[in-house]
Amino acid sequence: MEKEIKLTEEEKKKVEDNIGLVYHYYNYYLESTQDSQVFSKDEIISELFLALCRAVKGFDPNRNIKFSTYAFASFRNTYISYNDKYIKHNQKFICYEI
Repeated sequence: MEKEIKLTEEEKKKVEDNIGLVYHYYNYYLESTQDSQVFSKDEIISELFLALCRAVKGFDPNRNIKFSTYAFASFRNTYISYNDKYIKHNQKFICYEI
């Protein structure tokens, strides 16, 4: 996954305005799962921040969808991808409870 995402000033503002979505997603969907025992909170939050930046870059307001919905889909996909990489590397099964 890319680790550096170039954002315009407007995109940076949108990330700052929506940073709470990352914590909401983590607290609501991930904190109580078994995965929280495998991955550190910092690891997951970092990946979700990158997902937020990618969501800001890819969001099209003309598609008639709320940004939070788009961002949550990005978070879910990022988390599943992150989880799949862990499974491949460690050959352990982690149950998805999203």
